[in-house]
Amino acid sequence: MKNIVLYLLTISFLQSSFSQNFEWINFNIGNSGLPTNYVIDIEIDHNNEKWFATSEGLARFDNGNWIIYNMNNIPVTSNFIRDIAVDDSNNIWIGMGYHGGLAKYNGIDWTVYFTGNSGLPSDNINSIVIDKSNNKWIGTDGYGLAKFDDDIWTVYQTNNSGLISNRIISMAVDDSAAIWIGTYIGLGRFKDTSWATFVPQNSPLPEPRIESIHVDQYNNVLICTFGGGLAAIYNNQWTIYNMNTSGIPSNHIFSVTSDQSGAWWIGTYEGGLACYDNNWKIFNRQNSGLLVDNISVVRVDKFNNKWLATPPFGVTVFQEGGVVLKNEFPKDQSPDNWNKDLILKQNYPNPFNLETHIRFYVSRNTFFSLNIYDVHGRLVRTLCEREKGQGNETVQWNGTDNQARAVSSGIYFFSLEGKGFLKTMKAVLIK
Repeated sequence: MKNIVLYLLTISFLQSSFSQNFEWINFNIGNSGLPTNYVIDIEIDHNNEKWFATSEGLARFDNGNWIIYNMNNIPVTSNFIRDIAVDDSNNIWIGMGYHGGLAKYNGIDWTVYFTGNSGLPSDNINSIVIDKSNNKWIGTDGYGLAKFDDDIWTVYQTNNSGLISNRIISMAVDDSAAIWIGTYIGLGRFKDTSWATFVPQNSPLPEPRIESIHVDQYNNVLICTFGGGLAAIYNNQWTIYNMNTSGIPSNHIFSVTSDQSGAWWIGTYEGGLACYDNNWKIFNRQNSGLLVDNISVVRVDKFNNKWLATPPFGVTVFQEGGVVLKNEFPKDQSPDNWNKDLILKQNYPNPFNLETHIRFYVSRNTFFSLNIYDVHGRLVRTLCEREKGQGNETVQWNGTDNQARAVSSGIYFFSLEGKGFLKTMKAVLIK
């Protein structure tokens, strides 16, 4: 009965959210299936479903229903989930604290790895990252780094490698397959057999404590430091964004990610949420729907919603123009949205009345089409379709369909489509 009531409350909440076109939505233990308001990590799988790591288990939100996985219904020995990763086959990997080890969920079965049945050097996992060869890299809290290729385990520690510290906080993989490793005492990089270490004494790194790392679609390596702002590395060139050199609202950075247009979204301690796209825009309690100015995790889903961990108030979802929580297209039409040959940016103005401008980038050797769909996924208008792109382009849509008939007010989706790629964003037409 409790699950039925929760389901009905969730559906009612989502319906009201759609009807009011909310730009800010908060999920907490009172209106969702979250087991606690303290969310440690958020990941989004290939089907656009959301996974939440908490101290009281793993929560899954399929944009309509909530499912909780914990010691009561899955074969794990800890409810303290610290990190989540998704591999190429959409398997969910979770790293646990309190000696919980590593677990894999393939959609049906759970497999648990710990020191007693695998090559894991420790059962306290802080970070997981998966490279392009589908190797799993597991960062532990005090026992170094493990690589798992689904068969062989390889362990790297300070006594047998160039690893800077055995206490690993965060990791990321860049386009060259280098593993970037964040620790309490500096930044490491490992590629092939070569190790590099970056600390304030030998590099522009402003602070040694690395909270998280993200590599965007342009291969910028973005490093969140606690006290030194945000460091960006591109082609071995460093740029530091702090309160003295930029519009960033805090030097204590918890998390960063990039959206489909390439903009950076930055979660800070006591500074709120920052967006950087050549200009700075700051969202906080005073000027937005945020309930708190501490943003510990930032993720962007396939509809460009920003999912924010906002302890102690649960999770906040944000999108200018209105949050889209329901998948409007079939799952097989929603592959990964990172593709350097096709980049779609938010239309402007949005909402619009007479005409809106849609900006996008398509490389010169790529076939593509730019289409408008209604909320039911029906094709409304094909704006352009060509064998080759022309680089950066802007097209206009005047709110008409393929027969030059004016369409009604409402929510529409413009979609940049290529081979193995679909990027969709939302436009709101008001008459």
